[in-house]
Amino acid sequence: MASGGSKAGSGRGRRVIIVLALLTALGSVVAFVAPRLVPSARVAARAQEALADATGAEVTVGSASLTLFGGPGLRLRETRLVAAGGSTATFAELELSLAVAPLLRRELVVDRVAARGPSARAMWRGLPVDLADFELETGRLRLRLPREGDTAAMVAPAAAEGPLSRLPAGLAGSFSLEAARVAWSSFALETLKAEGDIEEGRISFQNLDAGCGGGRLKASAVITPVAGSTGALTGNLVLEAVDAAALLGAWAPAVASQMDVKLTGDADVGMPLGGDGGLDALTAAAHLTTGEGLLRAGPWLGDVGPYLGDRQDLVDIRIATSRLAVRLEEGRCLVDTLVITGPDTDWDLAGALGLGGVDGSTAVMDVAVHIKLPPGFTPNLGSMSFFAEAMRDRERRINLDLRLTGPVDGPDVTLDLAAMSRRARR
Repeated sequence: MASGGSKAGSGRGRRVIIVLALLTALGSVVAFVAPRLVPSARVAARAQEALADATGAEVTVGSASLTLFGGPGLRLRETRLVAAGGSTATFAELELSLAVAPLLRRELVVDRVAARGPSARAMWRGLPVDLADFELETGRLRLRLPREGDTAAMVAPAAAEGPLSRLPAGLAGSFSLEAARVAWSSFALETLKAEGDIEEGRISFQNLDAGCGGGRLKASAVITPVAGSTGALTGNLVLEAVDAAALLGAWAPAVASQMDVKLTGDADVGMPLGGDGGLDALTAAAHLTTGEGLLRAGPWLGDVGPYLGDRQDLVDIRIATSRLAVRLEEGRCLVDTLVITGPDTDWDLAGALGLGGVDGSTAVMDVAVHIKLPPGFTPNLGSMSFFAEAMRDRERRINLDLRLTGPVDGPDVTLDLAAMSRRARR
């Protein structure tokens, strides 16, 4: 009896295995044959139309094919998008795969979107942002499908045309981005890597890491939708030996062009993503240090030339170390502390610089400066030389107080006699 039952069970087991094998074979045939039943040209045309409707751009698709392994999907090749305003993207490959089961719950789940392309361009603040050799991948993008007639559920909060204007409300998921180069104006990032999330119209970047100005820049940031605008960005930057001119050139060219120094430290920043490129809405608070470098202060200290005699080289400030605490708000750079120590001179500055728009054409400054001159050196102050001697300290260094006011590229430089008198009394 036991032997007969064993044989029957063994027979049933073999039949189950055979059925599973047949189903597997049938699934493989369907997955292999079904995509070929739909002409590639028709798939490309439909994909082109759908992308154009979703993005508002002119779309061309080189070729397209359907996939079934891993869930129904679509693979596009040589795809190009051209949007109004100059934004473009070229994808060598664009792949998308869907999860089937969530559709029964009226939920669209995109298991994976992978895009690889040689270039992309978006317009920001009137200038192009260019990506080169990039790879973008998303995972488990989720979107609750609206009921019939419920169009509001598919639209993000009212926003002007921008990076968030076409995000469906309720979209959630994760993404990763790599790019060989990202450039805006004179600001550029190399070998960028970033991870992030999308939720309720917010795009969050974590673990952003890139080369910048010969050093490293690390960041976290959030892009938040704002009704009636293209959104706002807030974030934190960590700088590791980043060239000051490379970092600041796009924002304050009149200042950055005079700096040959590496910056290390951190900064909190906030900015709108729309507008005409002005800096009046940019905010930041930074604490930075430097190592050796050079500050070409000639354009700012041109008026002191007659006082320096044979030490005209002192208008270029050689830096051994420096530390800076600075804030950007309402279009002004507020220098809370700038302390420079060097082999020739020591400086202590505080004041404000008006950044004067994206090109710096109307940048102005009002800065108080305290300077320690080299030991034994006496500036040519004419009838005021006796006063300068009274400001010589125990290191035989004369201490001067100056005031810099007017255009950043050529301010008026005057002796601050009141500050020097207070110093002499101390």
